[in-house]
Amino acid sequence: MPTLWDRMAELGSGQIARMSFLLLLPIVYALLLENTGFYFTTPLFLAAYLFASGEHRWSRVVAIPLVISALVTVLFTRYLYMSLPVGYWPGFYDFSNWLVVLLRS
Repeated sequence: MPTLWDRMAELGSGQIARMSFLLLLPIVYALLLENTGFYFTTPLFLAAYLFASGEHRWSRVVAIPLVISALVTVLFTRYLYMSLPVGYWPGFYDFSNWLVVLLRS
C-alpha cells in the first residue's frame, strides 16, 4: 500500500502547488475578511477558488461569484436586516457602507 509520500511523489509539483494554494486560499480569505469586509473580499475569493479548482471560462469565473455574493448580500442585508463584516480599512469600509445603504433604502 503506497504511503502519503509515495502518492505525493507521483503527483507533479504543479499539482502539489495547486493543492497548497487551494488549502491556503480560505486561510487568506479569513485573515482579510475582517479588514476588507465581506462585500469586497467574497467575490474575489470565490473567483480565485473557482479558477484554481480548474474552471477557466472567464464568463463563469466572473458570473458565478457575483451571483452568489449578490444573493447572500441581498438576503442578509435587505431581507434579514443583518450586517455582514464591512471591514476596517478606509476604502473598503466606505464601499461596504455605501452598498449597505443602497440595499436598505
